[in-house]
Amino acid sequence: MKKKYIFKFRLLPVIAYTALVFLLVRARTYHVSFDDMINLPFNSSMELWDVFSLVKASAILGISIWAALTLGYLLITEQIKLKKTKLYIPMLIYTLAVVVSYVMSDYRMMAWTGAPQRFEGVRTILCYMFMLFYTINAVDEMEDVVAIITATVGGVLVACLIGLSQFLWHDFFLTGIGSSIVTGSSGVSVQGQFWPWQIYQTVYNMNYVSVYLCLIVPVLVYALYYFVQKNNYQSLMARGIYGRRRVALIFFTGMMLLLIAVNLYGAESAGGVVGIGVALIIMAIVMVKEKWQKGVLAAVLFAGMVIVIIAAYALGKDTKTQIDYIETGMDRVDMSIDGEELHIIYDRENNVFDLRNRKNHSINAYCFEGEEGRRFQVDKHGLAGKIVIVPYIDDKDRYGFFADMNDAKLDFVFDEDGTKYINSLDEEVSLHKTESFGFEGHLSALSGRGYIWSRTLPLLKKKLLTGYGADTLMLIFPQDDYAGKYSADMLLSNYCDKPHSIYLQMAVGTGIISLIAFLAMMGMGLFMAFRPAQGQMNMQRQMNMQTHILPKVIAAGIVGFLVAGLVNDSSVCVMPMFYGFFGMMAAVCIKTS
Repeated sequence: MKKKYIFKFRLLPVIAYTALVFLLVRARTYHVSFDDMINLPFNSSMELWDVFSLVKASAILGISIWAALTLGYLLITEQIKLKKTKLYIPMLIYTLAVVVSYVMSDYRMMAWTGAPQRFEGVRTILCYMFMLFYTINAVDEMEDVVAIITATVGGVLVACLIGLSQFLWHDFFLTGIGSSIVTGSSGVSVQGQFWPWQIYQTVYNMNYVSVYLCLIVPVLVYALYYFVQKNNYQSLMARGIYGRRRVALIFFTGMMLLLIAVNLYGAESAGGVVGIGVALIIMAIVMVKEKWQKGVLAAVLFAGMVIVIIAAYALGKDTKTQIDYIETGMDRVDMSIDGEELHIIYDRENNVFDLRNRKNHSINAYCFEGEEGRRFQVDKHGLAGKIVIVPYIDDKDRYGFFADMNDAKLDFVFDEDGTKYINSLDEEVSLHKTESFGFEGHLSALSGRGYIWSRTLPLLKKKLLTGYGADTLMLIFPQDDYAGKYSADMLLSNYCDKPHSIYLQMAVGTGIISLIAFLAMMGMGLFMAFRPAQGQMNMQRQMNMQTHILPKVIAAGIVGFLVAGLVNDSSVCVMPMFYGFFGMMAAVCIKTS
């Protein structure tokens, strides 16, 4: 007779971390750590507030302390023995690389706590690694995994119901109850902070919805398959699942998948959908053939990456006018539009406004006297219809001009210490050519990711090994690259605080060593899950939710998450569930190896 499963209290931190953290939503105020953040819409004199990320980062820290105390108690009372695995090696290297990146960072305050609205600094990353270590050692058998997954499915149900309310234009967080949950006694209004029709659930960014669902969809699909299959009757009956209860589970699982499909549609995230597709392909291979042929996993992963890259280029080819660069100097602005150079020069002595081409030949020359507010169409050398110059005199009696690009108006002023561009924050800044790498003609690829990647990749050269510090991209990214933003069809007031790729985020934040260690960690864990089962599956394993298959199904979801990570960044909203699933998969594989 099958031994009755007894729930272990040591799983509570894992369940809180994996199944509940992503649901937390609460308004909290904070101040940023830096005074001089030019081109960014905040400074340390401002009191800011956050709804989604800060509360989750605080919960991650609290749960990690809880888990540390629990682990200490279990070790002292000899209720647990630490598992032995080589997986600790890349985990340790990754942790050390993150710490070194913090020590070597020029922005330690932000590297420690994380950027505004993100809060994924070194403190949070160290919690990730400790909770992974704890999960590996706290989870001991397949029933533990089932308990954690069951709790997670419950959390996903709550999140998807909230997502459904957002899809139907009745956002739960804009109701009286929802608003009170978010704001508490802070008095912060949530009106206008959320978006109608689009689904963001409790994870803030629509992209994160499909990213974390990569983990849960394969498990639900497998559960539905498991409950429906007739040859699982004996196993189901041994677990007390038969008759109406089995039908109820089939109905619930099917409805969950339908609800998730609606949320995926409303979230509109192609990257996450591709990840789910790859996960389901891998799971199908697992179900069809238990013994893996050499290279199948690598081939599927490669195919997923190729799909993302092709989509980036095919779907994101730039069609609008391109500003190749803008550079300001003393009484001049140099720019290139669709390869045609334009030099705008102000002659202070003669009060003349001169436009010249790449050969320094004058296109037009205007005298400011009596010309303020007049529009001058640049109609030569391929620039016809692309730019209009509108001179003006500001309230400080300085001469300037608007470069009207039809869908954007660039404001320049000739100051005593050089020509300045006036940005959306009314700051006067000098502009220069921005270094870039790749994606020429595809800056708008994948909702502007081509632009972000092309400007982030050159940053790796300076600190390839150690990185600039976790979550510090907003301080090193060329936020004043208004030419690139315009060409990528982005708002000129936008600022970049993340590279929209987990791998690029690690490389630039915590260094290439941390990225290699992370990939090694993932590779070792997935290898343990996907390696062929030894011997034939016995009845005990059948009764135990097919022990040799479920870790592979979880691993398929992890692969899907990693594929989605090519075009989505790490976040406190999704990483706890990811590391929770990875940890319990590894725990079962380590014990059965």
